[in-house]
Amino acid sequence: MCIQKLEALTYDSSFVKLHQSRSHSQLFIMMYKDSSIQVYTPKYEFQGGEALYKVTIPWSRVVILKPINGLFSFIDILNGLSCVYNLGTRQVIPWVSIPVPPKTGSLVTAIPTYGFGFDPSTGKHKILCIWDISRFGGKVEHIVQVFTLGENEWRRIDELPPVKPFREEVYANGSIYRRNCGHKFCQPPDVEVILAFDVGTEKFRVIQIPDVIFSSHRNPEVSGRAEYLLEVDGHIALIDRLDKNVVKLWRSYDDYRLKTEVTWLGQTFILHLECSIRELFYFHVVQGTRQIIIKPWEARDFVTLYIYDIDTNTFRDIKISDLSPSFIYGMFTTPETLLPVQKIKKFDGAS
Repeated sequence: MCIQKLEALTYDSSFVKLHQSRSHSQLFIMMYKDSSIQVYTPKYEFQGGEALYKVTIPWSRVVILKPINGLFSFIDILNGLSCVYNLGTRQVIPWVSIPVPPKTGSLVTAIPTYGFGFDPSTGKHKILCIWDISRFGGKVEHIVQVFTLGENEWRRIDELPPVKPFREEVYANGSIYRRNCGHKFCQPPDVEVILAFDVGTEKFRVIQIPDVIFSSHRNPEVSGRAEYLLEVDGHIALIDRLDKNVVKLWRSYDDYRLKTEVTWLGQTFILHLECSIRELFYFHVVQGTRQIIIKPWEARDFVTLYIYDIDTNTFRDIKISDLSPSFIYGMFTTPETLLPVQKIKKFDGAS
């Protein structure tokens, strides 16, 4: 099929939807090399095997937000720029400047946090930026900005977060979620909640975390609170490590559109791997599934990963070969898509 016909198909909404319905999540491993990021996938996908080269992304000093529907959002923190990239079609929008709050008055610091989301009702993808602005005297304020894919600039909205956002974002079912922290950076909050931003209405709301989650019996040598926020099968979830090999998964059922009370369901599972009680882990849910990838935090080589299946309560390992342990950037799971990226610019870093 010629390139012109292939590009024409990416604008055929019925063909794009058909392709998307038949796509499944893939495991992508990002690696630094020569001021760029090289992307690899295991030969046998979630069964492991040799790491196969896929494409080179010509940027390296960027933050990669968690992908949605096969689209990746990149943030250039140093230069205040954002863009969206389709890994499957290699299409990318030109970099767009992120407005920086003016340094006036008693401004001390202005720290941005970002999130990438999708509005199922309109089919629009959006990037959220929350500026945390600190001033002399301890005063903290926020500025919220939104970029909608297909528009050429960021816009400021009047909505403000009722709590201070903290840690990585998680997208699920039309909302971007984040944990909260205290008034000072990294300080524990007085009340543990989850901050949610509805991508469609562009409104914030707060979800209370039940006391039972934090009152669960935990080995005192295991540090940290139930701080791993995940998306499982379209719902947010919390991971709480109770003991060396004992983990509890708390899944929530948050559907604000039905205006029902948020409920939580707990499930305990065992880590079938050698580890110490103080060892930290990285948890990642395979997008669109009920499987959790687990990697020891200190294991930088990605040679061995572990997968826990929530439905079957089974645990297995996958081995990936031919990866350099020194230059790992990150790991993501998402299906490939033909969704067009408006204001297209195209590069092809494939070999």
